[in-house]
Amino acid sequence: MKKEYQHYDERSFYAHNNEYETISGLEASRKHYEDYQERGLYSFLGFEDAVHNSQKTINTHVDFGCGTGWIVNNTAQAFETVIGIEPSEAAIKTAKALTAGKNNIQYKNTDMISFLREEPADTPILVTTATVLSHINNTTIEEFLSLVNKLPLGSMLYFGEPHSKNRHQYLWYIRNKEWWAKNLSNWELTFEKIAVEEYDYGITGVCVGAENVAGDNSMNYFEKVVWFVSGTPSYLKNILRTIFIMLGLKK
Repeated sequence: MKKEYQHYDERSFYAHNNEYETISGLEASRKHYEDYQERGLYSFLGFEDAVHNSQKTINTHVDFGCGTGWIVNNTAQAFETVIGIEPSEAAIKTAKALTAGKNNIQYKNTDMISFLREEPADTPILVTTATVLSHINNTTIEEFLSLVNKLPLGSMLYFGEPHSKNRHQYLWYIRNKEWWAKNLSNWELTFEKIAVEEYDYGITGVCVGAENVAGDNSMNYFEKVVWFVSGTPSYLKNILRTIFIMLGLKK
């Protein structure tokens, strides 16, 4: 029986769950672990700095969309409690095998919105994602961020997500700085310039309360027009894909 998630973007879930059930099994994931470590991606993609900056004041790390556990495998040595949130049972099964022996790692087979609703934090936490939010539609992410926005003051975040070059199509959603700032009004945000393919990558934040946010990520009218126009090719691709699906020419 397929597990249904009321608050989760089902297109993203089923697309990735299919990979975890077929090509991303234990041995393939073990090779990915080894490849990521050899390439130094934990440091290069900004996660090492995020952990270093937060571990002095925070005891709990929550990784949303943890997949097969690569991030939590690295952060387990820095926090008392590490929690991986993942809706795919297949991914969690692999993650548990790959991180066996690290007793401070917990895995929750649920979606990110349900977790934050059902287990609200009462002390500051570090929350992370690794190219997860970019694969989920705006409506779902806005609901998720509304809950992140209510986390205790002093909480920190590091979203390993792209934030430049407008693109909005099937399983690929890039949001601008103003969008992030609007949906995380209690957070002081910094947008990193880590080069990942053609995108700037990495969003760092500290929950300080709206009255204490000093940064200004607003866009003027010209910038908004440029952002919208630059996304026209991806909007058209999305429309064409929808038409093909309706005609039964594409899944």
